[in-house]
Amino acid sequence: MDGIVLPVDGIVLPVDGISLTSGWESLTSGWKSLASGWKSLTSGWKSLASGWKSLASGWKSLTSGWKSLTSGWKSLTSGWKSLASGWKSLAGNSSLNSLSSSTGNSLS
Repeated sequence: MDGIVLPVDGIVLPVDGISLTSGWESLTSGWKSLASGWKSLTSGWKSLASGWKSLASGWKSLTSGWKSLTSGWKSLTSGWKSLASGWKSLAGNSSLNSLSSSTGNSLS
């Protein structure tokens, strides 16, 4: 009997009906698919790395913005305190008090 002999207990496959061309095509198609998958995988990793870099940059920008906001808030509260202190000082000024009492106007 002509055919391909397998090394398992003398099993013989007949040569007729076996297409080496279709096997080769399947093998080359598999390699192409593997290469395409690899390209997709590396592209995915690059995209992920880029995303991490963007996230880090965004986080730095966010923290910088937060610091600026808190600094602005401190400056604003300091300004209000200074304004209140100025009003108290102005209200406590005796020459202004005597002026206001002589004109009938009150500063408080």
